[in-house]
Amino acid sequence: MKLNKVAFAVASALAIASGASQAGQINSSSTTLATEVIWSDAQVVRAPSNAYTFAGDIDARTNEQRLQLQYTLTKGEWGTGLVGATLTDVTASGVLKVAYKDAADVTQVTLPAGTKVEAFVTNSGKTLAFNVTIPAGAAAADFLLRNAVWTLNADATVGTNNTGITKLLGVAGTVACVAPDATVDINFKHFTNHTGAAVLQTNASPDSEHLRVGSTNDARFLNFTQNLKFTFSKVGYTASQVDASNLRKTFVGAVTTHKLGVIKLSRVATGLDLDYTNIYGKTLVTSSFNTAAGLVADGTVDLGTNGLTVTVTGKRATNATLAFYPVTGVDANGKPNAFGSALASAVVSGSPTEDTLSTR
Repeated sequence: MKLNKVAFAVASALAIASGASQAGQINSSSTTLATEVIWSDAQVVRAPSNAYTFAGDIDARTNEQRLQLQYTLTKGEWGTGLVGATLTDVTASGVLKVAYKDAADVTQVTLPAGTKVEAFVTNSGKTLAFNVTIPAGAAAADFLLRNAVWTLNADATVGTNNTGITKLLGVAGTVACVAPDATVDINFKHFTNHTGAAVLQTNASPDSEHLRVGSTNDARFLNFTQNLKFTFSKVGYTASQVDASNLRKTFVGAVTTHKLGVIKLSRVATGLDLDYTNIYGKTLVTSSFNTAAGLVADGTVDLGTNGLTVTVTGKRATNATLAFYPVTGVDANGKPNAFGSALASAVVSGSPTEDTLSTR
């Protein structure tokens, strides 16, 4: 009797495990961007791709099939250049792609003829929904979608075939001495109907993929890591001289500029640039710096948009000029000794109070 119970328990466990493998699954990987590539909440940057694999089939060989796919972010918001609050036809955009085996066991990578895909963004910008309508296919083989893999944002052009993602500065944070641990997660839901309007479905049916036993519907969507480390050195430091008898407010001689030393740069992580290919700061040589306005998504360190702010504490002589020592060249590891002329040209003058030296 006891052996029978044990055998039954083992068999039941195996049945549950087997059923779990036949449940919808969200992809189990994510990408990491460098913190430095996010400089404003207003930025709409390329969104990473996300895939969800259905366990069940979609059979439109004799009946029209409707489904709604919902993607909800935990932080940030979806961009609205391609999809907004109203229902938008995105069938031809490629923002939502599918791959599946048809009734003849042939791999298909396009939706059946006549399929319509409409999308909208709601829930304060956090939920992106797709209404998919597949017409009856007169028993055509490709109107049976077996184990469909739905891929969102497989392409890279924001506003054309990629929704984009925004409001990320509060997520990524700014460069700091202690780099923040910043992430965005995504949740997927599937409903077996839609109303033909920009309305989120809430009543899931038993065959909704996200309700199948063993389904995985939450995943990491985006990570941020601080790539660059700045260190300050007094190498080349030169101070202007002031007359102590005159309350340190009168210069002695012609030197009126305080050379503060040099700022060195090193890369401490491998977060990607906004092209999702190149490591940000992949080549730390002075010639690779972008000092023009606007970001260049090729791994180049951008100084033109982000800039660099250095706060100098303490008092200095009236009308003194603060500047960085213009050291150029690279060290034995090929890394720049300093930012050279890009920072040496940045100066601040004013009354003897705390100053902020900012360069662009």
